[in-house]
Amino acid sequence: MNIDWTARGASVPDTLQARVEGQLGKLDRFLRGHCEARVVVTQEGQDVGTSRRAIEVIVRHRLGTFAARDESRDLAESANTVLGRIEAQVRKAHDKLLNGRKKSESMLGSPDGVGAE
Repeated sequence: MNIDWTARGASVPDTLQARVEGQLGKLDRFLRGHCEARVVVTQEGQDVGTSRRAIEVIVRHRLGTFAARDESRDLAESANTVLGRIEAQVRKAHDKLLNGRKKSESMLGSPDGVGAE
């Protein structure tokens, strides 16, 4: 997986970069083949207590484009949220690929389309 980093008004700590790269690397079991990820870290304001920090992750694969963005004062917390969202999107796309768009029996209802009472 190719990971492209962009920092706007902020520097990316090595610990955060290692954590994000590790989590994105775990997605390789679902996303086989060529995959590209783009991580954008943004900080607005200079004061640590009042500045807004955002992280955005975009993953491109043949299954689709998966994107998530979160904003908070703590980049590590935002990174965990974003990576959780990306993982959920990737799992959903992977499950659709494996299982198709089958609906469960409970969602289909009765065979004649009228609710059974």
